[in-house]
Amino acid sequence: MKTALAGCIALAFSAFAGATVAADATRPELSVWYRFEAPGELGHSFGTAVWPATAWRADAVAEGKFGSGIKLSGAPGNGLYLPNPVSFFGADVAVGTIALWVRPDAIDPGQRVIIDFMKDAGNTKVDGYETVIMAEGDVIKAQPCLGWQMQAPGALRAGEWTHVTLTWDSTTGTALYVNGAKVADKAGKFTPTPLDAYWPGRVGCHTPGGGYPFAGTLDELRLLNRRVSDADVLVLKDTDPAMPQLQIEAHEAGSFKVRNTGATGVALSLDVWEPGRQLTPPFYGFLPTSFTRVWTAGAAPCRNAIQPVPVSANGMLLFGPHLDPAYLGPHRLRLMTGVGLAHCEVRADELLPTTPPWFSHLWNRSAEPLPLVRRGLDVAPLRPPPATYMTGSPAIEVTVLNDLGRHIACELRTDVRRGSDKLSETSTRLRLGVGERRTLALPVAGALGPGEYQVRHEAILDDGTAVPLSPWTLFITEAGTLNSICDVAAAYTTAPDDEATLQAMASDGIAAVRLAGKQDPCSIARNLSAILRHGMRALCVPAASYRSVCTSPASRAELRRAAADRGAYLRDSPGVLQQLIAGEGLSHPPCYCESCVQAFRTHLQVRYLTLDELNRRWGSNYGAWDEIQPLGSPKDVDETAERLKIMKVAMDLPQDNTQRWKKLFELDRPRAIEWKRWHDQVLVDWYQDFALAFLSTNGGRTPISESPCWPNFESHILFALGAIGDNGGMDLYLPGDRPTSLGYPAELFLNFDMNRSIFESRGKPLMVHELYVQDNSPVGHALAQGWWLTGRGYTLLTYFTYNYYLEGTRNKLPLVFALKDKEGKPYPCYESFCRFSRDIKAFQSRFDAHSLRCDPPQVALFMGDDVSLANALETGGAAWEAAGVHGHNGAYWLTERNGFATDFVNDAGLTQLEGKRVLIVPWCHVIRETSLLAMAEFARRGGTVVFDGAIGLLDDAYRPYAPLPGGSAFSTALSVSISAYDDQPNQIRLADGRDLPCRGIATGLTAPTANVLLKDAAGNPALIELPVGKGRVVWFLSNLGRMNLSRAPAPAALDLWRSVLEKAGVAPRWRLVPDPAQTDAVADPTQGRKDVSLFDASVRSKDGRELFVFLTSFFGPTKGDLLLTLPDGAYSATDAQTDAPVDGGAGSDGYRIPVDLPAFGTRVLHITAAKGAPFKDW
Repeated sequence: MKTALAGCIALAFSAFAGATVAADATRPELSVWYRFEAPGELGHSFGTAVWPATAWRADAVAEGKFGSGIKLSGAPGNGLYLPNPVSFFGADVAVGTIALWVRPDAIDPGQRVIIDFMKDAGNTKVDGYETVIMAEGDVIKAQPCLGWQMQAPGALRAGEWTHVTLTWDSTTGTALYVNGAKVADKAGKFTPTPLDAYWPGRVGCHTPGGGYPFAGTLDELRLLNRRVSDADVLVLKDTDPAMPQLQIEAHEAGSFKVRNTGATGVALSLDVWEPGRQLTPPFYGFLPTSFTRVWTAGAAPCRNAIQPVPVSANGMLLFGPHLDPAYLGPHRLRLMTGVGLAHCEVRADELLPTTPPWFSHLWNRSAEPLPLVRRGLDVAPLRPPPATYMTGSPAIEVTVLNDLGRHIACELRTDVRRGSDKLSETSTRLRLGVGERRTLALPVAGALGPGEYQVRHEAILDDGTAVPLSPWTLFITEAGTLNSICDVAAAYTTAPDDEATLQAMASDGIAAVRLAGKQDPCSIARNLSAILRHGMRALCVPAASYRSVCTSPASRAELRRAAADRGAYLRDSPGVLQQLIAGEGLSHPPCYCESCVQAFRTHLQVRYLTLDELNRRWGSNYGAWDEIQPLGSPKDVDETAERLKIMKVAMDLPQDNTQRWKKLFELDRPRAIEWKRWHDQVLVDWYQDFALAFLSTNGGRTPISESPCWPNFESHILFALGAIGDNGGMDLYLPGDRPTSLGYPAELFLNFDMNRSIFESRGKPLMVHELYVQDNSPVGHALAQGWWLTGRGYTLLTYFTYNYYLEGTRNKLPLVFALKDKEGKPYPCYESFCRFSRDIKAFQSRFDAHSLRCDPPQVALFMGDDVSLANALETGGAAWEAAGVHGHNGAYWLTERNGFATDFVNDAGLTQLEGKRVLIVPWCHVIRETSLLAMAEFARRGGTVVFDGAIGLLDDAYRPYAPLPGGSAFSTALSVSISAYDDQPNQIRLADGRDLPCRGIATGLTAPTANVLLKDAAGNPALIELPVGKGRVVWFLSNLGRMNLSRAPAPAALDLWRSVLEKAGVAPRWRLVPDPAQTDAVADPTQGRKDVSLFDASVRSKDGRELFVFLTSFFGPTKGDLLLTLPDGAYSATDAQTDAPVDGGAGSDGYRIPVDLPAFGTRVLHITAAKGAPFKDW
């Protein structure tokens, strides 16, 4: 026995002496075998090659065909990831074999993918661009490539095992086998399925997005990179991989003993997997699962170290030292048995990792009896890929793990290169014990500019041997965060890693780009690298989907897991400036799962306490809580339809979605608005859950927010986001009323100013996620947009989109968003974009836009939460048609066009009106009583409340107030009452006899203390003033705002509105006195004038001594005098960009500066006080 063991040990030494891997022109034959015997080894290959796979949403085994099999629940994404299939098949899937046992839980008529290989693609359909085996009903469908599908009808039965084999060779053809028998084949040449090295194959679901998941059990999955014969198919089917009974023990000096405890002899051999000899690093990275580093390098063959040695029953074999000391990479020792297609690794607990997965980046084993699984000397960046540092960072950090199974003393030599240029080199002496891990900060000599660098490590052994270790890529990015930068960003529509587009963007000075493409960890890391390579930074698009908003504990747990996962990843990723939660919607589709239905009823019980109270408030007669259905649920629709029949109204629920929602609301308004209130609070809670989970791992290093589009439709949600998000974001066109434009200026300006008011007041920065430019945008449009938004406090502007994007059609014309066309030719406004990109950088360098502040406005505009809820319900979701939306747009527009700065408040903000003189309450027919009383209290303390149109007609349960307005407490507080309010066109008759269009007629007015300021054309009071305590209420009984939404509101309406605010002691910040020659051009563009200018000014101060006035003239030219209301004192004015002096001076009506701007022209004025800080408390 001793002689035999000595020979075995000698054989082991000789097998490894001077071992090298010769370059082979042909691809080595690879065979992997996944046996699925235990939950911790689902991704372990027992075949002759090793291809570490990662299990995802699959952690259980069930009874298999032989032993155990992998149990798949049918959840999206369940199964295995097979990383880097190029390492196994080559650049395309030209030749190969797939064989496995399949047992479906049930026969599902839909498509269910069993195994799939394809390129990285956005197409989520199983439409042929892949190598795939799938089930559709009881039919097995398989194909090696597009157009070569084969079928086996009736091959599957629920709960029964079927063996399926697909073989192919692109030069000869393909065949499909069921239970060893060929059932279909196709002969001839075909174009094989192409692959991307970084994009994994999938077992148990479809490659893109994990769709079409299989539910059932799989066993004995075999993959070969050659086409096997018919006879081999039978061997694959019939091989019973029964394992020999072995006992394995650690011995001295890294050797181990194997004892055969079985009744028969067995032949054992030893293979060594050393992937560092065949595969190109990095070995570890991300799969499309989570931000946890796993093995991603792919498959590699093994090298035989000891030929088969027979071991008799109860015999013992000693495997001696077996590793090349100059190989420091990852490796695995594999005890093998069997021959031919049955040749496989012995499954024994002692040979398997004790903390699966063995390839995890954080590989901390509490106990390991044998040194058979090793990462080697692993030097890796401490930060996740792509490892990124800001300019000026003095050092880069690496983690060094000694997982060689022995002590090591060496010199770690590190150099940083760009191309062939070595820019920095450091050397560190290492002495590491077995399993010891250290973190090193390696100094970087000199300043590294933004871009991509290569970091190379060598271990210099004591004998002078230099052993290369895994290199990695380092990225350097500009310093700064959203709180300090002011620049341009852009979105793009070509491939996320398109070099030509990214290079052009970098040349144009774009600082950050929206991280397009798939949002799985694998794609994010890859595409982020492409952006960083060009010296730019990234804005991450939504991490979650509104479709996932649900109250179920499982759904929320998954949201928190994904948020925490992403937060941890981005914690040390300065290349990412911001992360969106779910995007522009601010709304989510209704969910009627059991959890959500019960959550709605629980909400009602908490809010109303008793069913009697609910019935009293709603005017209903429910007998039990479970009788109350969520609005629009299948059961609600059925019950409503049945109720309509019983009522004999000869009416069915409309088929049109908008009309159906309107009808459901009309039939039960109190329940509808309460459901909407609960439904939207679910979304706010969902945002909060994401934010807290993200923050728990990110530590606040990466800002999170949303990019709302038309948030005035859901203002109650935007106000809630003000406390949750780290910055204010918008996603809107500015401004537009051409045939293919979106929105009109009043609404667009309001949204930007509301967002500013909510977030800037909390000290949070502002940005624009999609600033639309079009193929037909005028020459100066991008420049005008940029400076207008900078003046409003937005410091990162993302232009949408850098290259061609067809949104669809509008007014029967193509709606194209782009700075360049399909061929890359610039559109008219591209030049002004490039100019703004240059100019804003110079402005930021000189003045620091973040140091400019908007002085707190003295006017607040109320955006009621209950009106916001009602807007969507009343219009069936078409909130842009709602009276409440038109009301707040118009009231804001009259205020803004008069030069008054405005803050925005919702119901909660009514108790936080310190420093405000005026509260404007636009059309507010639905409002809770507490808010009405808070408004009265504001007036009582000395403020002025301006009601524009309807106020307090309905309470927060959408039930009529009695008396009107607002119930007895409110009407008593104001000493006013009306009998009804009719939403009809009307006219306010001005003092000079002119009639001003308005909307709304209040009848039965009783107001003994009121001063009637104006009447309507019929002689009824239209504008009244009510004294309340130390203040007053001014009530436009007929609404003025809804009739003044155009680019140029009626001058008489502006004058009337301004007089009301000025009487309250508020002075406008600015006013334009048009040149008499241009006065005639001030006309409503709806009357045929498309060149009517829209002049605007934004005023921001700095350090109490300097004032910056941002002037913009949209659409047409502007000429006249700008009047600024400044504190007393002496001032000088210059052009902020050129330093050229600007004519101007103080006059009796204000500080006057001449203005002469072309269409879409801009100018920034810099006004400096001669002494003191007059703007400090302005």
